[in-house]
Amino acid sequence: GRPAAASELRMVSLARVIAAVYAAATGGKPLPPEVLFLGGLERVTHLFVDPEGHDIVLAGPADAAVGDAAGNVVASNSRRPLLLLEDLVVALRAIDGARDGGMRCSIDPDPAGVTKVQQFLRDQKAVTGRPDATLRTMEDLLGPQRVSVGGVPADSRLARVLVAADYRLKRIGMGLEPSGVTGLPSYLAMLTTAPAGGMLPRFWLEASYDPIARDPDELAWRIGGRRMTCLTENDIVGRDGTVRGAGGTDRRAATWCEAFTSHYDELAAKQPVFAELVNCVDLAVVAALIHGRQLDKRAGLDLAPLLDPARVKVPAYDAPATVPTVASAIERGGRWVVSASGGVQFQPWAFASATADEADATLSTARGTALAARGGAGPCWWD
Repeated sequence: GRPAAASELRMVSLARVIAAVYAAATGGKPLPPEVLFLGGLERVTHLFVDPEGHDIVLAGPADAAVGDAAGNVVASNSRRPLLLLEDLVVALRAIDGARDGGMRCSIDPDPAGVTKVQQFLRDQKAVTGRPDATLRTMEDLLGPQRVSVGGVPADSRLARVLVAADYRLKRIGMGLEPSGVTGLPSYLAMLTTAPAGGMLPRFWLEASYDPIARDPDELAWRIGGRRMTCLTENDIVGRDGTVRGAGGTDRRAATWCEAFTSHYDELAAKQPVFAELVNCVDLAVVAALIHGRQLDKRAGLDLAPLLDPARVKVPAYDAPATVPTVASAIERGGRWVVSASGGVQFQPWAFASATADEADATLSTARGTALAARGGAGPCWWD
């Protein structure tokens, strides 16, 4: 049934999840919450392969699912979003196509619009008083910013999380909304002087993990050390638009990135989209590990029901093609700063292929304990 309590290590059977999906599809019934929310998992720390039971077991800390004030389903104690079957299915289907460029999104201004803004600012005389009219003109000249998504379907929830996290990163950096975290002001608030002319700071998020641990038989895996890092570079803006990454790194932008990175977990507790992002990264790494090591074949587990869009339909969402440009400024010697572009990018294949050199025999014991606790027929999860 539905998980009702917290657990430091909850096991979720993919074989039972697939059986529940099949039963719901043939019976025309909705999936139970325990399947939709993967037994209440908050993240995946272990993956156990069970050739005898033809199963792959995902394991990690878990909790009871409750609704928060905004209508999101979250963990009862941490109030963080739970992992979703929907995101795992999308990751499993998309993972092969993500080999080259990873999973990524970016929100970028049109180069022609950037050129117009640069010319407008060069033509500006000294501005006195509030710069609202100047900012609105800049927004009009820059036009809508283009949203691009790669490595995952643009109409998937996973893609929406990537774009939403990137958008929120920009708004916090530009001071358009507070981070809610002491020690993380906006990038603009940290400026004492305007950046050099023609330089636009670009911010983006990347993920990294420790090497994945494995047992001697490669039937037990441990995923840990996940970190989200905020990075920056300066774009040099020429007459033909933006030349990405040609301007080196601005010290103040780097300092803001360090603050964002060091406060990421605190920020994720305040703003769920950043917790949703790390959930999606986790599931992409699980998908790459299963696919890359052919763990489904080793287990004798048929993942086809999850991989076939005709058998398991995942919701399709409106995929935003553009977002409005919002200019924000702090007066620093009469110069204005507009944050240009950024994104979220990670390569799950890189994480899944980075395994520890030495095998860890304790993982064999953990696997044996986890599988022994499964019992007979029951829900998709157990502690």
